Amino acid sequence: MASVRVQEITRGDLSAYAAIPNSFRVESVVAAGEIPLHVPGPSVPELPVAHPYEKQYAREDPMTWAMRYPLARWGLLGAFDGEALVGGAAVVTPQEGMVVPAGRTDVAVLWDLRVKPSHRGLGAGRMLIAEAAVWARERGFATLGIETQDVNAPACRLYAACGCRLARVVDDGYAGAPDVAHEKLLVWHLPL
Repeated sequence: MASVRVQEITRGDLSAYAAIPNSFRVESVVAAGEIPLHVPGPSVPELPVAHPYEKQYAREDPMTWAMRYPLARWGLLGAFDGEALVGGAAVVTPQEGMVVPAGRTDVAVLWDLRVKPSHRGLGAGRMLIAEAAVWARERGFATLGIETQDVNAPACRLYAACGCRLARVVDDGYAGAPDVAHEKLLVWHLPL
């Protein structure tokens, strides 16, 4: 994807960032129990779902981040095709209200990753993850942590292809959210 470039963006770019869909089609679930933990680049075994559906992360609206979080310590990245923003990533550092592994201060978290459907599968996601890793490494972090769900097989394939290692599977990680309680929480780590 030679025409796409990734660069840091500002809070002023969040409306264009928020316009990028973060939905995806669920056609399979990741058989997380079959992936060895802490092994780089594993294959991602999947099981087809009986009734494919679209999943939307409605709760994660970038336009509300500034009201909820101190963005000054975040890394905001944009993938541009020409002048058009076609993807984005947000990297957060350990701070009040952020979920990071217990007691770890050496983990930055890939909080959000999204790519326009027209640009998915063409390398923009890989470029954003690579730049997120550079951003975190330059700030002294040893690991980039990423949370996703077993229903997001496309993301899991991307993370594995980028060298991430499945670090943890939590069967009831979303027990408090009835609409997604059936999903398994997957934590990936990318050593920096």
